[in-house]
Amino acid sequence: MKYFVTLLLLAISSTSFADASLVQGSISGAERMLSSADAQGATLGQAKASIVEQINTWQAAKTQYEATNAALVAETSQYEVAAAKNREWGNSVLPEVARYNAQCSGTGDQNYVNQCNNWKNQLEPIRERYNADVERVNAWKAQLEPKIQTDKAEHDRLVAEWTRIYNLGMENERQGQAYLAKRKQIIDEITQLVNNFNTQCQTAVDSGNKELASETCGQAFDGNAIHQIHIPDFPSPQWTSWGMTKN
Repeated sequence: MKYFVTLLLLAISSTSFADASLVQGSISGAERMLSSADAQGATLGQAKASIVEQINTWQAAKTQYEATNAALVAETSQYEVAAAKNREWGNSVLPEVARYNAQCSGTGDQNYVNQCNNWKNQLEPIRERYNADVERVNAWKAQLEPKIQTDKAEHDRLVAEWTRIYNLGMENERQGQAYLAKRKQIIDEITQLVNNFNTQCQTAVDSGNKELASETCGQAFDGNAIHQIHIPDFPSPQWTSWGMTKN
């Protein structure tokens, strides 16, 4: 399109002939090019709307994930406190059980038996409570582990999904900017074409040479007055920048 219109502009500037019918034909051709570009722009606009919808869906999923993750972080912290307390308890209970087993595994007199039985009576309920706490902590860990795996999988999915959407958005922005640039080029060339014609036509008429004016202006000159060609009204762009930028 640029090549075609530029050739027309060169033809107008290098010769005295530049009548209105030629210019109007060039404008019509450029308007068809603009219409074709706007059709592509409309497709980009639809793609942009779809991407925005995907972003909104992703944002809702991200918000839900953040709430779930925050609850999981809090529960994991509580578990770690309980596990630390259990380990600390074990550091006192387990050595005591080991000493009991080492000292009371053989035989002896009644005094020895009585001491071991008393020791056992004191130690056994502590050991049972400790073992029950071990089971509780281990069960809690088993219940947390799949939650943590699910949380990680959702995090990774959201990251991958955002990368996909982001790349779509960046490509839409790139193509959209190219569309706007192409559109501006077409409009600028139409504007330049019209302004150049009107200027040349007016100059020819101002020279007082009606033959030159007729050749230069064509149907825009009726022998007495100039009927200038007007720049057409251009439709609004079918795509607008939406600020998708690099991270």
